[in-house]
Amino acid sequence: MLDKQIPTSTLSGQAGLGMVPAALLQDTADSLHGSKEAGDEGQRLHTLAAYGLASTPPEADFDNFATMAADLFRLPISLVNLVGERNLIVKGRFGLEVESIPREGAFCAYTILSDHVFVVPDLAADARFAGHPLVAETGFRFYAGAPLVSPLNGHRIGSLCLVDRVPHPPLDEREMRLFSGLAALVMDRMELRRAEHRLRYLAHNDPLTGCANRAKLGELTDTARAAGRPAAMVLLDLDSFKHINDTLGHAAGDTLLVEVGRRLTAALDGRGTLGRLGGDEFAALLPGLDDADAACGLAHSLQESLDPPFLIAGREFRVGASASASASAGVALAPPGEVGHLLASADLALYRAKSEGRRQCRLFNPAMGERYVARRALEEEVSRAARDGEFELHFQPQICLGRGVLIGAEALLRWRHPQQGLLPPAAFLDALEAGCMAGAVGDWVIEEGCRQAAAWREQGLDLRIGVNLFAEQIRAGNLESTVRGALERWALPASALELELTETIALRHDDDLLAPLHALHAHGVGVALDDFGTGFASLSMLRRCPLSRLKIDRGFVSELGTDGDLGSGSDRSDVVIVEAVLALGRGLGLGVVAEGVKTEAQAAFLAAHGCNEAQGYFYGRPVPAPCLLAAARSQSRRFGAKGNAKGAAPASRPVATPSSRYVRRRTAG
Repeated sequence: MLDKQIPTSTLSGQAGLGMVPAALLQDTADSLHGSKEAGDEGQRLHTLAAYGLASTPPEADFDNFATMAADLFRLPISLVNLVGERNLIVKGRFGLEVESIPREGAFCAYTILSDHVFVVPDLAADARFAGHPLVAETGFRFYAGAPLVSPLNGHRIGSLCLVDRVPHPPLDEREMRLFSGLAALVMDRMELRRAEHRLRYLAHNDPLTGCANRAKLGELTDTARAAGRPAAMVLLDLDSFKHINDTLGHAAGDTLLVEVGRRLTAALDGRGTLGRLGGDEFAALLPGLDDADAACGLAHSLQESLDPPFLIAGREFRVGASASASASAGVALAPPGEVGHLLASADLALYRAKSEGRRQCRLFNPAMGERYVARRALEEEVSRAARDGEFELHFQPQICLGRGVLIGAEALLRWRHPQQGLLPPAAFLDALEAGCMAGAVGDWVIEEGCRQAAAWREQGLDLRIGVNLFAEQIRAGNLESTVRGALERWALPASALELELTETIALRHDDDLLAPLHALHAHGVGVALDDFGTGFASLSMLRRCPLSRLKIDRGFVSELGTDGDLGSGSDRSDVVIVEAVLALGRGLGLGVVAEGVKTEAQAAFLAAHGCNEAQGYFYGRPVPAPCLLAAARSQSRRFGAKGNAKGAAPASRPVATPSSRYVRRRTAG
C-alpha cells in the first residue's frame, strides 16, 4: 500500500487506442502550471466547486464505483479522482489507500485534456514514463482513464481510472464503451451530489451575494444561545438603494449588492458572519462580543467600507450624492441566554437610525421596543379609523393679498377620535403614511374636497380647493384617473382643484411616476410645491415638476416682525429668504402663497413685496366646512372685499357617487 499522499512527479504519455496523441501530452505537460489558459482553467475549477466534493474525504458511493470498475476489468486498482488546482482529490478507491495525489505529472491530469479514454498499455516500456516515481518506485505499468465530463458546461472535472502493476493490451472498442459508460454513471451520481450541495447552499446562503441568509444567521444565533455565549448583531440598510435600482435597473442594483457584500465581508475580516436578510439589508452576527463600544466601532467600520465610490453601469456613485450607497446601522447586544432576541433588537435600532437621517448608527435600548410597540398600536388604530370613517376635513382660508378677497381654501385632515376627540395631523399623520391606508385616505380627500367645492359653489362661494398628496398616491399610478373622475362627478372645472406635494415626495419619485402630474397640470389642475425651501432639492424640483404655485413654509413667515421691526434683528434671514422666493416665483411665472401669516404687519410686508396670496391664523384657523362658509359671509370686511358668498343653498349632488370602502364621507352644511 502507498502513503496517503503520493510524492510529486513528472509524467509523459504514450498514445494508444483511442488515446490522446503524445505530442499533445508533451505540450500540455509543459503548460499545466505555466502557460495554460487561465480563464478556461478558472472556469473549470469554478465548475468543480459547484459540486461541493473537493473538500470532503473518499465516500462509500464512489468506492462502490471504483470496486465495480476493478471487477469488470479484472484489475487490482481503480480510483475516482477530481482534478483540483494543485492536487488530485480521491473520492472513490479500490486497491489503493490514498486520498490526494499532486496534480503535476499525474496520469489523471492528462485524462481531462480530452473527452476520450486515455490509455497507456505499458508505462515502463515508454522512456517518457519509465523514470516516473509512480512507475519506478511503485511498479505501476498500466493506466487507463475516462474523463468525468460535467453536463453543466462540458468541463472535465476528474476521471475514473484503472491501474495495474503489469502491462495490458490496449482496451478494445467494447471495453472503451463500457469504461466510458461507467464514467458517465459516476458523473450522474456527482450530478445528484451537486444538486444536493446546491440545495444545502440555498438553504443557508443568499443566492445573489453568497452571504449567509436569515435561516443561517438564525442557526448561528441558536448555537450561541445553546452554548451560553453572548453575541452582538449589526444590521445595515443601504441609503437610497431604491433610487439606484429604479434609475439604472435591477441588474445594476444586483451588481451593487454583490459589491456591497464583498466590501462588508472584507471589513468584517473573519470577526463574525455576514448575512443578507433581503432587499438592501445586511446583518453581521458577532458571537462572543458583549462590548457596546466594540460593536459600535465595528458598525462604523462597516459603514466606512462603503465610503469609496461604486462604479455601477459605467457611473460612479459616492456617499452623500443623490444616488449614494451609504448605510444606516442598528446595533444590538445580548448577554448569554438572551441571544434569541438579537435580530429583533437590532431591527428596532436600525429603524431608529433611519428615522434620524442617512448614515446613522444607533445602539438598541429597551425604550426603543416600547416606542415601537406604541407606534405599531397607533398604526393599527389609524388604519381602523380610516376604515370606520373617523377622518374629516377642515378648511383654512387662502386670501388674495392684492384684492383682499377669499379665493381658496386648503383642505386639512383631522381625526375625530372616539375617546380623545379631534386630533391634529401631528398626532397621526406619520403613522398613516407608514401604513397601508394612506393611498385610500388621500383619494378620499380628493373626492371630499371636490364635493365640498361643488357644494360651496351652489351656495355662492367660488373657491379653489387645495389638497395634500401622499407619496403612496404618486406610487400607485392612478392619480390622474382619480382626480379627473372626482372633477367630473362633481361638475367642477380643473382650475377648482390644486394638488399640493412636498419636495420630499417629488424627490423620491422618478419622472415616469410624476407623469400624471404633468398630464393634470396640462388639463388645468393646479400643482403647488408645499413647504418650499425646507427640502433637499428645491431648485431641481422646479425643473422636474409641473408647478403653478410655490408655498413659502410657515417657518420663514410666522416669525417675521416678532422683534417689533420687520427686516432687522433675528428675522433678517427670514426676510431675505422670503424676498428671494418671491423673486424666484416672479421670474418663473409662478404664483406664491405665504403660509403662517399671524399679524397684519406680516400681511402688509408680503403684499408690499408682491406676494400673491397668504394663509394663516391672521385670516382664520382650519375649521369645518360650515364654519368657513359662515365666516366668509360674516367677515367679508376683514378680507377687504364685497364677498363671494351669496346665500345658503343645498349641497350639490354628484353625477355619480362612488362608494368608498375605506373612509366614510362626511357632508358639509
